[in-house]
Amino acid sequence: APAIEEYRLLTPSGVVKYVATEGRQVHEKDLMVKLTGIVQDITDRKLADQALSNSENKYSSIFENIQEGVALHEMVWDEEGKPLDFIWLDVNPKYEEITQLKKADIIGKRGLDVIPSIEQRWLDAYGEVTRTGKPITLMDHSDYLDKYWEVKAFRPGPNTFAAAMTDVTEKVNAQKALLDSEKKYRTIIESTPLGILLYTLQENNDLILTGTNQAASKMLKFDLTQLTGKTIEQ
Repeated sequence: APAIEEYRLLTPSGVVKYVATEGRQVHEKDLMVKLTGIVQDITDRKLADQALSNSENKYSSIFENIQEGVALHEMVWDEEGKPLDFIWLDVNPKYEEITQLKKADIIGKRGLDVIPSIEQRWLDAYGEVTRTGKPITLMDHSDYLDKYWEVKAFRPGPNTFAAAMTDVTEKVNAQKALLDSEKKYRTIIESTPLGILLYTLQENNDLILTGTNQAASKMLKFDLTQLTGKTIEQ
């Protein structure tokens, strides 16, 4: 069998070249009488391989260290071509952290086998991404973790979809608390017998009417809501 070797060479001009050699021994009566071989310049292929390896290492590092939970899935369809399930292909450490699902326990498994409560609307959304290649952004509540997620889904390749997840529970809860607070104080303002006018001071020192209550309108015998957003001079 021929012996094949690869070498890295430095030419007199300082250029690095890669070559592959293939040698074959010719024997007569158990003695080697001839050595034949070829030398092939494989510099382009080696540089392409190195570039690919560097690219893979670069994106692998990003995948492993990004602060979003990222998972790669294969879509599973039923006989009619409708989204039926998905199979986990890969996940990053952040995904394991925020979902409490261990990579070793889910890779190669179906989603519904691990999380039976996955709703069909999620599968339909991921199926649409896989089918059309159009990315989407979703935000919804996860019952099994009692958290709110912002999910960005896209198609990285044929019959696959990737989902980048961010835990937005604190943000959503803060927004809800703000709305509850606003409703609470709006109820107080509306129920008090005192007339109340709310103004906001602008950067140009104009006072803008931003709110009022029914008691104030009754006192002034004018629907003050018509003046909301206007300055005192107006």
